[in-house]
Amino acid sequence: MKSKILALGGIAIVLMGTSCDKQLDLLPSDSITQANVFQSVADLEQGLIGVYGSANGENNMYYGAILADEAKISNENRGQGQFEFKWEITSDGALAGFWNGAYAMIDRGNRVLQEFDRVTPANAAETAQKELVRAELIGLRAITHYEILIRYASKYSASELGIPYTTISNITATPARLTQAETIQQIESELATAKSGVPTLPPADLIRLSKATIAGYQARVALWKGDWASAVTFASEAITA
Repeated sequence: MKSKILALGGIAIVLMGTSCDKQLDLLPSDSITQANVFQSVADLEQGLIGVYGSANGENNMYYGAILADEAKISNENRGQGQFEFKWEITSDGALAGFWNGAYAMIDRGNRVLQEFDRVTPANAAETAQKELVRAELIGLRAITHYEILIRYASKYSASELGIPYTTISNITATPARLTQAETIQQIESELATAKSGVPTLPPADLIRLSKATIAGYQARVALWKGDWASAVTFASEAITA
């Protein structure tokens, strides 16, 4: 009897172990793993659209109005915009939210760019589309870093601290702040790279990066660092386009 009980117990343990192994080997049915997200150039395009979708233009205008001299605190104000107006950064406030949201947008673009070499275009048209997507992602990364820089760094001084410039996706990383000169150099380099790969103007029904848009940002970067001649050159290029 003891032998039979031991034998049955051993079979049960084996079956339980086998069952567990099978369960552990199952892939999630309600999500897609990182390795399987981007299988085609069309997938890369969708990743780019996701990055565009995470941009918050309304917040950009709001912060600009509050932080500049376009608006002031009303006598009847009950607290709206107080932290932004005073530039007091709290962990759950709008100013911290802009920082987090902007770097989240950059991270989304970096995730797509990291998968580029795994995707093989099917033809010449897809090859051209892939390079256009790459140029737009690099341009969006540079523009977003610029938007962070002008909000969180002091008035331009080459040796003063700028911001971390992230070109890889690593949510546990703690990148160091570059100097302002190094940050600007990265932004200018990536804007130039993006500009060479995008059309002069986007299709009329799409809001996408173009040479005209990037020239406008190049003018803003030059203006911010006091390079007046370049600011005039890039602004004229944008206006002409």
